[in-house]
Amino acid sequence: MKTALLKFIQVFIIALFTVSCSGKKSEQWAEQAKTTDAKTVDEVVRDAVATADKEVPNAPSIAGDIPVLLTRREVALEYLNDWMMKNQQAIVKDKDALEKSKGFATNRDEAFKKVEALYTEQINAVVQQMGDKEIPLDLDNRYFTEGTAKVREVGESLIYFSYDLKAVEDRRGYYRVVVQYLDENGNELSRNEAMSANITTKNNVPVCRFDQSASVADLAQARKLRVTLRTEDD
Repeated sequence: MKTALLKFIQVFIIALFTVSCSGKKSEQWAEQAKTTDAKTVDEVVRDAVATADKEVPNAPSIAGDIPVLLTRREVALEYLNDWMMKNQQAIVKDKDALEKSKGFATNRDEAFKKVEALYTEQINAVVQQMGDKEIPLDLDNRYFTEGTAKVREVGESLIYFSYDLKAVEDRRGYYRVVVQYLDENGNELSRNEAMSANITTKNNVPVCRFDQSASVADLAQARKLRVTLRTEDD
């Protein structure tokens, strides 16, 4: 509780400093903000989502709509923070500024919860839809013969894939399983090493099963995943 109060006071002081240093132009803007930013929690949630939809257009992805929804959630939450700060700056010279500022912070927190719940519901629905959908996968045939990749779950900013591969052979010595993110022409955009992935023999078949996360940046332009190895010779 003390930590939360301290953070609030710090934000309020920053708002006070910003207004005091901005001069007449800032005062005029603050007067305008008093009327234009007075919204209910539901109204600001609606505006935050609308802003996110406008700034983050639909885009094809091997992970469905998940990357777009994650980015929209980030934009919507940033909108709520900006809304709170603008209102706090607008009333910073009022006699009851501290109480009003606390009220805006409380409304922002409530709006945060609603935005989080909205996007969580949408993301979970997409994850469920993609549960049985296989991701386009390109295997390095020097090391793997066949396999699948599927979306397993989604975190705050990461998407987790489950890989189930059959390998050419069991391996000894140093190697790393590498996931490459390819564009529509097969060019590598980025890559991640799956540090916990190993090729082992089960029921006389060499297999490689592992989970690996990918960021929104990894998946933004990716149209296919490729799995290969980095060996001592590379």
